[in-house]
Amino acid sequence: MADASVLTNMTHDAYKTHTESLSERLAELKEAQDAVLSKLQKQIDNPTAQQDMNAKLERLDKLFRSIPEYRQRAQGCKTAILDIDSRMKAVLQKTAVLREKKEKQIVAAHQKREKERERLTSGN
Repeated sequence: MADASVLTNMTHDAYKTHTESLSERLAELKEAQDAVLSKLQKQIDNPTAQQDMNAKLERLDKLFRSIPEYRQRAQGCKTAILDIDSRMKAVLQKTAVLREKKEKQIVAAHQKREKERERLTSGN
C-alpha cells in the first residue's frame, strides 16, 4: 500500500508540475497574443497605415487587372518579331541572290578582260 501511495504522490507531483508549466506557457502565449492584437489594433486605428494598405491593395488590384493587357502586348510583340524575322530572312535571301549575280558579273568581266588581253597579246 505504501508503494501505491508513493506512486500516487509522484503522479500527482508530476501532474502538478506539468500543469504549472502549461499554465506558465499559456500565460506567455496570452501575453504574446495580446501584444499582437494591440499592434494590429494600432495599425487599424492608424488612418495613415490604413491608407497605405488601401493604396497597396489598389495597386495590386490594378496589376492583376492589367495582366491580360500585358499578355496581349506580349503576343503583339511576338507577332511583330516573327514578322521582322521573316522579312530579314527574305532580305538575306535576296542579298545572297544579288551577291551571286554580282560575283558572276565580276567573273564574266574578268574573263572578258582576260580574253581581250589574250587577243591583244596574240595579235602582236
